[in-house]
Amino acid sequence: MKKSNTVVKGITFLLLCNLSAFAGRFSGTVVDSETQKPIPGALVSIGHTQTRTTSDSAGYFSFSTSATSARTVQAQQNRSMRVAWYGGRRVFDFSNAPQITSYELFNLSGRLVHRKELSDSRVVSPPNLAGNIYIIRLINSDMQSKAFKWTPFSNRSSFTLPAVKDKEIASTAQAEGPFHLIFSHDDYYVVNLTFPRAAEGVRISMPPDPRSFVFNEKEVRTYRFTVNEQDSLYMEENALLQNYVPANLQFEDQDWGQVGLRYKGSIGYSLPNCFDPDRSSNLHKSVCHKISLKIKFDQYNRDKRFYDMRRLNLHALSADPTKMHDILSYGLFRDMGVLGPRVSYVKIYINDNFEGLFLAVEEVDGRFAASRWPSNSNGNMYKEVWPTTDNPNHYIDALRSNRSEPDPNVQPMIDLYHAIEASTEETFAENVGKYLNFNHLLRYIAVDRAINDWDGIMGWYADQNLRWYGNHNFYFYQEEVEGGKIWLVPWDKDQTFRRSDPFIEDAGVPDWNEAPPTCSEAMPVWGGGGWVLPPNCDPLTRMLASVFWDDFVKIGHDFLHDLFSAERMIGKIDTYAQTIDDIIREDPVVDHSSWVSNVNSLKTTIHILRTKFENHLTGYKPVIDTTDYQNPFPGTSGHLQLDHLNNFEFTVDPNIRWAYSYESRNSFTEISHNTVNPISGDADFKLSFELHPSGHDSPWSEWCGAGLNFEEEANLSDVKEIHLSIRSDRQRSLRISVNSSERERLGAKEDYGWDATVNNQTRTIILQMNEIDYPSWGDPNNPDIVNEVISTANALAFSPGAQFDAAGELSRNPDIGYLQVDNIRFVK
Repeated sequence: MKKSNTVVKGITFLLLCNLSAFAGRFSGTVVDSETQKPIPGALVSIGHTQTRTTSDSAGYFSFSTSATSARTVQAQQNRSMRVAWYGGRRVFDFSNAPQITSYELFNLSGRLVHRKELSDSRVVSPPNLAGNIYIIRLINSDMQSKAFKWTPFSNRSSFTLPAVKDKEIASTAQAEGPFHLIFSHDDYYVVNLTFPRAAEGVRISMPPDPRSFVFNEKEVRTYRFTVNEQDSLYMEENALLQNYVPANLQFEDQDWGQVGLRYKGSIGYSLPNCFDPDRSSNLHKSVCHKISLKIKFDQYNRDKRFYDMRRLNLHALSADPTKMHDILSYGLFRDMGVLGPRVSYVKIYINDNFEGLFLAVEEVDGRFAASRWPSNSNGNMYKEVWPTTDNPNHYIDALRSNRSEPDPNVQPMIDLYHAIEASTEETFAENVGKYLNFNHLLRYIAVDRAINDWDGIMGWYADQNLRWYGNHNFYFYQEEVEGGKIWLVPWDKDQTFRRSDPFIEDAGVPDWNEAPPTCSEAMPVWGGGGWVLPPNCDPLTRMLASVFWDDFVKIGHDFLHDLFSAERMIGKIDTYAQTIDDIIREDPVVDHSSWVSNVNSLKTTIHILRTKFENHLTGYKPVIDTTDYQNPFPGTSGHLQLDHLNNFEFTVDPNIRWAYSYESRNSFTEISHNTVNPISGDADFKLSFELHPSGHDSPWSEWCGAGLNFEEEANLSDVKEIHLSIRSDRQRSLRISVNSSERERLGAKEDYGWDATVNNQTRTIILQMNEIDYPSWGDPNNPDIVNEVISTANALAFSPGAQFDAAGELSRNPDIGYLQVDNIRFVK
C-alpha cells in the first residue's frame, strides 16, 4: 500500500489505496476540516448518478462503483473510434472520435491537470507535462467515459474505442475510473474531487460554512428590528418601490447594527395585492396580515456581512396554511443532489411587536454560488430565464450576479438555445450534453413532478395569442470555466404539495411527457382567467421526455421509495410541527387549530401525491367501467342507491323529490333532471345557478350547491371509492361532501368531503374514501367524527365554486353557470 497526502482545490484528504490495481468500491470518512470531527449525513455521489450514499454517525461512507446508473445511448456509427497523440506536435487528435465531447488528464495522485471541451476544433494541445504517466479520460455527451494510462513522452500513441454501445464503454469506466465524487452537506461547502480509480479508506475534509448557524432547521432563531416612525411609514407607503429603509438588527443576543430592510413579494400575492391603492379592499386578506421581508446587510456598510451573507429573505408563508411546503420541497431537492437554497424557521419582531413565524431563505446569488461551486463561483446566476431565444438581452436582464460587468458573457446560454433548436432525438444527448448535466436535470424534474410544483418550470404562463410565454420560480447558474455546465436551481416552492395540479389535472393541459394537439394556441385555465402553454411545447422539455424517459422513470422510482417514502415524509412533517408548534400558538395571524388541521391534511396529501407520482412513472390510468352507463336505473324514486349505478336513466320527475339546492343571499339556483345534452345516455342531474353579490362585507361570501339524497340513511363504511362523471360551464373548484344528520347532532360545523375541480370537458373522477377530509377553511376544529358521518349518510352534496378575483369578490357579476353530474357508482 502506498500512502499519499494530496491537495485538490484546497481540500486536503488522505488517500490509502493500491495504485497498481483498480478497486470497485469507494469507502472512507468525511470530517470537518477544522475540528476533524466526523460529519454524519453527508451526501456522497459519483457525479449526479444514482450511485450515492450518506455518511453514518461516524462519518463513514461506502458504495460499489458497479451501482453506477449511467445513461446509455446507442453508438452513432458502427466503426471503431480512434484518438491519436502526436508527440512531435504535442497534440491530441480527436477527428476520428466524433462521439467524444471532452477529455481530462489526471496525474497518478488524482489531480486534474487539464480539461478541454471539444467542439468544431478536434485537435487539442495540453500544457507542459512533467510526469511520466498520466490517466486520460475520454467523455461522451452524457458523461460516460473510458480511461487509459498514457505517457506524453512517446512520439505517437493512440486509444481505440471499440464499436460498441455506449453502455459497454460506461461499464468499463465503472471498473477503471476516474470518478468525479461530490460531497455535500447543508453545514459545509460542497467538495468535488476526482479519483483516478475507486479507492477505500479515503479521508475527506469538508470546510464548514458559517451560514449553517443561520439555517439550522432544528433551532428557531430570533430577529429583532428597530425602525423609527418616519422610516416605518415610508416602508408602508412605498412598499411597491421595494426601497430599503434603515433598521437596527438584533439577532439572537447579538447586535448587528444598521441594515437595510424592505417588504418583498410577488404579483401573485403580497405587494401589489396589499399595497396598491386600487386594491385597498384586499387588506382584509390573510396574506396581507403578514408580509415577507428582505434584509440587505451591506446597504449602509459595503463591507458588512452576516455570516458571510449580503442578503437574506424572510418569507411570511402566508399562502401556505401548513407553513411546511418550502422547507419540505427545498429539502427534497437538496437530498437529491440538486443545489437549492437552505432555509430555517425564525421569529420576527419589529419595534418589539411579535410579527410571528417566518422562514429564513438563503439568497441565490454569488455568495450562494461560492458555497455550491467553491472552485467555480464567479459564473452568471440568472433568475427565471429559460433558453428560448438567442437575444442576449433576454439573459442579461435576468442576471443576478456579475450585473455590474460592462459586457457579461451570456454566450453559453445562447449556445444552449441553438443546441436545443438544432437537435433531433438522435442528436439531442450529444448536442445539449455539452451544456447540461442530464442526470442532475432529471433528478430536478423527479422532485418537481412528485411534489406537484405546478407553479414551477412546467407551468408555462402565456397570453391568449402567445405574444409572450414563460415559466418561473427557478434560477440557472452558468459556470464560468471553459466547458462548464449550466445548472438549474429551485426557487419559491410555497405552492407545492397541492393535491391536484390546476393546469395539468384540473384544466386538462397535457403533461410534460405528453404531446399536445397543438402548440400554436394557448390553453385556458382558472375558468378562462388565465392561459398556459403545454410544457411539452418547450423543445428542451419535450426532448428530455422523449430521449430520457426510461432514465427518468428509474430515478423517479428510486426517489419514490427512498426520499419520498410516506414514512420519511410524515416523520419530517411531525418533526417540523413539533419545532414550530409553540410559535404558531403565539403567531398573531395564524389560527393554531386550523394549522393543526392543515398539517394533518398534508400527511394525507403525501399518500395521494405518492400514488399520483407512481401512476405518472408507470403510465397507469384507472379504467372506469362504462358498460352500464345507459342501462335503465332501477326503481322510480330517483334516490341514490349504493348497489346500482346511479345514471339518472329513469322517467323524468318534474318534482325532483330526490334532490335539493342551496345558495347564498341574493343568488338563485335551479335543479333539473336534465335531458338536454346530458353527460351520457338520455339524462343526468343538473344544477344551474346565478350568483350575485351577497352584500356581506367579508370576502368569498357567494356560494351555491345541490345535494342528491339517499332514500334511507346509508352506511358508506364498506365503500372504498365513489366514481362519478362531472361537467361544468368552465373550470371551477368543486367541493363534494357527505351530508349526515349525525354531523349536526355531534356539533360539527361542516361536512366531511373532497376538493376537486370541474371544467367544460366531461371528467370521470374517483373519490377515495380514505382521503375524505374535514375542511379547515370552514372550521379549524376537526371534530374527528368521520366514521360516524360516513356510516349515517343522508346525501351526497356538490358545491361548485364561484369565480372570484384576488380580493374575494365576484369577478363576474352575476356569475352564471351550471354543474352536471352523472354515473355515480359506490365501489366496495
